[in-house]
Amino acid sequence: MTKNPVFTPAGMIATVFGLGKIVKVAPGTAGSFVGAVAAIFLPLPARLAVIVALSAIGVWAAGAYEKMSGRTDPGEVIIDEVAGQLLATVGHIAGAGFHDETARYFIACFILFRFFDILKPWPVSACEKAPGGLGIMLDDLVGGFLAGLLLLILRKVFIEGWWPF
Repeated sequence: MTKNPVFTPAGMIATVFGLGKIVKVAPGTAGSFVGAVAAIFLPLPARLAVIVALSAIGVWAAGAYEKMSGRTDPGEVIIDEVAGQLLATVGHIAGAGFHDETARYFIACFILFRFFDILKPWPVSACEKAPGGLGIMLDDLVGGFLAGLLLLILRKVFIEGWWPF
């Protein structure tokens, strides 16, 4: 009998304790939501440490799960969305609980990250081509970085009134 890859240590990590397998429609959105909610409660130093830890263990877990399942970048692997979404929130969500400013940037970070994750514009699409778990994790980390950077630019121009010309 073949062991279900979800119930292995790598599978539990890759699918965020089975959440990616339980949520049948848009499991990546569920992973992004987990990352965004976690950002509300994680102060920046802890969030950065979690991003590094999830990225490192996610490369291993996603790669192992991919091999066990026999599929390339399985949809139920959502540890990459959690890490990417957390990265998108750096500089925008203070991690001090939920309040008006957090709510505004929570939604913006979430939408912008999902945009990059779903549409995969370059360089996100190029990162996806890396082998195994590295490709699974890297495209979402780059997407998270780009989402956070785009939100920073939008904030500077439209909220703070900054314009370089």
